[in-house]
Amino acid sequence: MANATLNVSLSEEQLAQVNREIDSGQYVSASEVVREALREWLKRRIQEDVAALEKAHAGAWERDTTPEELAAILNAKRRARAKLSSGSGGTRRKG
Repeated sequence: MANATLNVSLSEEQLAQVNREIDSGQYVSASEVVREALREWLKRRIQEDVAALEKAHAGAWERDTTPEELAAILNAKRRARAKLSSGSGGTRRKG
């Protein structure tokens, strides 16, 4: 996947946190910090989506699912897999 450039405005505290992460030696650049944060954010969002689906379809496997429910479950599963595969690039952390 090709990299793109994006200008982002951060608060002073956010910038200080990014700089602390770089100074700690855990990351080599601000871009690495932001990419890691985005990966974690996407992972959390996917987990929240899965939890919501599980709650919405609790007990669905104990009874016959409607064709609409089955289609919704399979579609959500496809979307989650696509998100995971598109965001599964390796972390470039040092150490």
